[in-house]
Amino acid sequence: MKRLFLASVSIILLLSGCWDSRNMEDVTLSLGIGVDVTKEGLISVLNQVVVPPAQQGGSSSYNNVIGEGPTYHAAIRDVTTLEFPVYTQHQSIAVFNEGVLRGKRTLESLINQMIRDDHVRRSSLVLLTNEPTKEVLVAPDESTIPARFITELFGNRTHSSAILKESTLSSISSDLQEDLTFPMQMVVSDNGSASLSGSGIFKKGHLLKPLLNEQDNVRLNWLSGELEGGIIVSECNGDPLTFEILEVATPDIEPTYQNGHFHFHIHQHFSGRISENWDTRDESFSDDYLHTCIAAVKKTVEDGASNMMERLQKEYKADAARLYLKAQLAYPKLWQQIRADWDDVYFANASFDYELTIEVIDLGAKASRRNNPQIK
Repeated sequence: MKRLFLASVSIILLLSGCWDSRNMEDVTLSLGIGVDVTKEGLISVLNQVVVPPAQQGGSSSYNNVIGEGPTYHAAIRDVTTLEFPVYTQHQSIAVFNEGVLRGKRTLESLINQMIRDDHVRRSSLVLLTNEPTKEVLVAPDESTIPARFITELFGNRTHSSAILKESTLSSISSDLQEDLTFPMQMVVSDNGSASLSGSGIFKKGHLLKPLLNEQDNVRLNWLSGELEGGIIVSECNGDPLTFEILEVATPDIEPTYQNGHFHFHIHQHFSGRISENWDTRDESFSDDYLHTCIAAVKKTVEDGASNMMERLQKEYKADAARLYLKAQLAYPKLWQQIRADWDDVYFANASFDYELTIEVIDLGAKASRRNNPQIK
């Protein structure tokens, strides 16, 4: 009889589903948030929530709901227009307006509640903007949820060297706790849709000014070696030339330390094609001409990397290229002694040389007129 009773209870539990389950129509799922500051100095949090299919009626698949408060947690609790509480288990993105990161409000203080919330994904992307978040959390059409659209834009890193490696809630939380310097990708509005352009540098939890532009991102990727693809626009004998990066080898970054001074040797290797060449003469396929063009591309990259390094050292005094990771690995005991002074002293006064090797593996459609060379 006892066995029969236990079996009956088990069947009832299985048929009823999870004890704490909710109907999809009775929950509000947040896929993304935007954090701003109001004119009164309050924190404003935009929740981008999913509209259940049964309630869409042919309109937008998402809705923006805004709450305000003196703290981040107070702002997300100030959502009085929703019938059901907001669930953050599916949150994929958090966008912070630069204006909210001033005074006592640091990035670490604002993400503190997210870190404490067990339901927020540690893989959520974190981005910066210099526009109101409601203007950048947008997609090309209303059927596309902007939070998802922006997340998918990072898949374009194989085609654009202007997009930085993603910053996640987990990675920036760790960097902030260690007082490490790091860059963060910016998102902006572009003809009514979100676009990734520029970045901001965080040093000891504070956002530095000025913000970086798209070309700065490219050069920062050249220095750090974290790019996955893209193009290099140069000029050969007075004619525009475009080199498309198809493969990127892991960069060889070698730090040496002597007499209180660091030197970094950075060697990078790109393989790709000359995808555009405005010189239509037959001589443009000669080995001498190609060597000249490759030398021009190399100079474009090496000069750009040197210029970016000088700005990081002199203007920002911030190792946004994260060369400290190599210094820490090569000199672990020394790193513990100098880490507090890394940006302002050791990085700011370090020397470096940047060497690029380019291999042409394709000349595009014109290549059928001659054998593909292997030029280094």
